Amino acid sequence: MLFICLCLMFSRFGNLRLGDDDSRPEFSNFSWFAMLFSAGVGIGLLFFSIAEPMFYFDNSMAWKYPNNPLADHAGVTELTQQRATHAMRVTYSHWVFHG
Repeated sequence: MLFICLCLMFSRFGNLRLGDDDSRPEFSNFSWFAMLFSAGVGIGLLFFSIAEPMFYFDNSMAWKYPNNPLADHAGVTELTQQRATHAMRVTYSHWVFHG
């Protein structure tokens, strides 16, 4: 899908104006980028702020692979405070730079 979008963007359809010939965009490119970035971070915070730590805290291996190799390697296989701490460490390592 990304390849198709790039091809469309650099083809003759990349300059196609949606709307009247004399209409101008309501928002600037920076505003569009800011809105899309905010929406992406917002959905990540709303959904993954709960789902990701719970996934790493789980020890059932429902997906046939270890959910939290960091905690499993440390020998913390029971659902304890230590496993929750390891789950939060993995989550923070995924979200610290771009979140």
